[in-house]
Amino acid sequence: MVKRLCCFVIVGLLFSTTSFGGDENELRYIYGVGSKTCSQYTASRSSQDEFLIYRSWIAGYITGFGTVFTKHNVFLKDLKINNMYKSLDRICATEPERTLDDALSEILTPIVSAAVTKNQQSN
Repeated sequence: MVKRLCCFVIVGLLFSTTSFGGDENELRYIYGVGSKTCSQYTASRSSQDEFLIYRSWIAGYITGFGTVFTKHNVFLKDLKINNMYKSLDRICATEPERTLDDALSEILTPIVSAAVTKNQQSN
C-alpha cells in the first residue's frame, strides 16, 4: 500500500507542470496534467496509475471551475459525469493537440452557465 502511494506521488510530481494558456489577453497558469494534450490524456489509459492522476486532476478542475461561478457548486448535482467524460473523449479524438484545460473549459462553460441561469430564475 505504501509503495503504491509513493509511486502515485512520484508520478504525480512528474506530471505536475506549469504552463501558460490562452492568448495574451487571457493568460492563465495551469498546474498539473491540465497543461497536457488530449492525446496524452488518451494515452494515459494504458496505465491505471497515470489515468487515475488525470481523473483526479479533472475532478479537482470541475470542482474549482464551479466554485468560481456558482454558489456551493450547485451545478455538480446536475452534472452527468459520464456524459462529461464522453464529451471530453469526443473533443480529444478530434483535437488531440488541444490541452485538457481548454477542452474541459469548453465542456463546462455551458453547463455552469445553465446552472447559474437556473439558480437566478429560482431566486
